[in-house]
Amino acid sequence: MGPRPPAGGLTSAEARELVARHGPNVPARPARRTWWGVARRALREPFVLVLLAAAVLTSLTGDVPDTVVILVVVCVNTAVSVWQELRAERAVTVCRR
Repeated sequence: MGPRPPAGGLTSAEARELVARHGPNVPARPARRTWWGVARRALREPFVLVLLAAAVLTSLTGDVPDTVVILVVVCVNTAVSVWQELRAERAVTVCRR
């Protein structure tokens, strides 16, 4: 490449050459995630796995009310996680425009 300008940056010709060779300097867009994929990932969180194990154990002991409460907590937690993540993804998409 040619001599550097006094400020130490690329010349316009160097910048054009690099863009032509490597493409523009923009981050790749991540693949859009479905709500089901986000929910699946939320259900793999350690906290949720512990709650699911607790639900299995309480159901084995015959404690139906506690099992139902634990499963409701898992459902609410998963729904909130999915809602927050999809909302954040939409916000990032809007910011990129």
